[in-house]
Amino acid sequence: QRELDAVLPDVILLDWMLPGESGLSLAKKWRKDSRTKSVPILMLTARGDEADRVAGLDAGADDYIIKPFSPDKLVLRLDRITAKKDFFASFYREKRKQDFAAAIAFLEAQHDTEAGRPYRFEILRQQAETQLAIGDPKAAEVTYRAILEKYEFPWARAGMARTMHRQSRLVEARQ
Repeated sequence: QRELDAVLPDVILLDWMLPGESGLSLAKKWRKDSRTKSVPILMLTARGDEADRVAGLDAGADDYIIKPFSPDKLVLRLDRITAKKDFFASFYREKRKQDFAAAIAFLEAQHDTEAGRPYRFEILRQQAETQLAIGDPKAAEVTYRAILEKYEFPWARAGMARTMHRQSRLVEARQ
């Protein structure tokens, strides 16, 4: 934490199993901090179960790499994560300014572009999360349903549950 207070990094490499506070806990904390909210986090761990990957991503990690890994694999993941950061830079800038209409407009404009192709599900995820943040759970539900029609991401199911919870549809949210 002291290092983050001194210099904001381009990417955070974070081990899940740290002595003291876990990497999962730190990722959650850094995602809530306005300074580190948009800094990409690459979670390093020996935990390779799907539930662990989902927990890492839900905590705020942008990517997940299972140990042991080769230096080439690490470089590939770092390249991918920095390209994603660059792609979403305008979105994060608008979101920080709380210009949510401009943030959503950026996502909608990029969804069908060639540059947005590798990030289509992340574009939809960010759109749904922004819709939830501005208090429009019905729009977020529509977005999450569009994701789930194409692929059963666990994070999308969790997002769907949050939209239903915000609409006081508690039985459906629990299911």
